[in-house]
Amino acid sequence: MRPDDHPVRGFLQIGFFLVGGGFLMAAVNPPTSPEFVVSVCSGLMGVFLVLASALLVRWMRRER
Repeated sequence: MRPDDHPVRGFLQIGFFLVGGGFLMAAVNPPTSPEFVVSVCSGLMGVFLVLASALLVRWMRRER
């Protein structure tokens, strides 16, 4: 990655951390518990963060 992609790389890392942690915790918790809902929501937030970061990188590279 180029040096100007560094902030976006941080968002990608946070997104992957949320995806991994959220869905891992969702697999451990019972489906009727509030913890399951919070885990799935954090996993989905991570997915959207990764997608938004990837789209931002593509848009930044297209601008040049």
